Amino acid sequence: MDLDTLIGRIGLPVSRRDQAAQWHVRLRSDLVSEAELQVFELWVANPSNRRAYDAIEHLSAEIDDRRWEIKAALDRPAHSRLQISRHPAEGRTLLSRLAIASVALAIVAGTVIGLIGDHHTAWTPYTTALGERRNISLSDGSEIALNVNSAIRVALNGDVRRVQLSDAEASFHVAKDRKRPFVISVGSQEIRVVGTQFNVLHHLDRTVISVREGVVEVRTMGPGGSEPSHRLGRGDQLVHRNGAADTLVHMPDPEAAFAWQTGHLVYSGARLEDVVADLNRYFTVPIRTEGSRTASLKFSGILSIDSEAAVVRRLEKFLPLEVAYSPGAYILRSRPAP
Repeated sequence: MDLDTLIGRIGLPVSRRDQAAQWHVRLRSDLVSEAELQVFELWVANPSNRRAYDAIEHLSAEIDDRRWEIKAALDRPAHSRLQISRHPAEGRTLLSRLAIASVALAIVAGTVIGLIGDHHTAWTPYTTALGERRNISLSDGSEIALNVNSAIRVALNGDVRRVQLSDAEASFHVAKDRKRPFVISVGSQEIRVVGTQFNVLHHLDRTVISVREGVVEVRTMGPGGSEPSHRLGRGDQLVHRNGAADTLVHMPDPEAAFAWQTGHLVYSGARLEDVVADLNRYFTVPIRTEGSRTASLKFSGILSIDSEAAVVRRLEKFLPLEVAYSPGAYILRSRPAP
């Protein structure tokens, strides 16, 4: 089924700009379905759609930044309403009452109300495709570096800054604001910080949290509430698998978790199955381990993320492996004992 048919089935308008506005509203709702998220990922992969969506995001961020000024203007009597400049320093067109109304219509009226009010969770999604990295500047001054094949949602309205991280890897540099904690939901973990730098990887059933600076509090969330928290400081790394009774906290090289930003992956005694799981986020052809013996092999070293064939050759060189290529996959097998 082609994308236009899928778009029609979920009731989006024809205009690209209007589609971007509709997506902006849908994705900020807690009621958005998994099927809609999959269609959005296909839709936003088109560069023209991405530009249209980014334009809506920037407009929404501007409204969020200036929501009190806009609200004050709208609360004045009609005859005395002041015009609001979008870019005062550049002397650009003022946002009059009519323009504000047009903006509200363009991004569907309820969105502006959600941004102005502090009692609604207004989510902004950010995604990256295969081979794409993205740097995100939030309106509170925080910075997020989003790795390949990742999806997160951010909500900065209200008393708590929130991020929902699904299958993703991201580095966070959180601006300090003691009145508004920064909370990340990832898998069965909840991360709470005020201002710090850390990296989060969540893929399949594994969550890895690595702290470069500051203090991070991590709680495991379950049906009965949260379990006792772990307090991580500079250099600490927490590794948790969903459903596992134990959580590993240790102190590896604090910079290793951030090496992906320079096109490298760094490991020290990592199970090959975890290395392969990481690599499969970067490449189109899957890599598979054959048998538990192969999966449990330990790897230490630095892998450059260039071509998939080159990465597989490096693993074969440094581990007792044989590599076979079957239709659609690289198969790693333990080399027979001599």
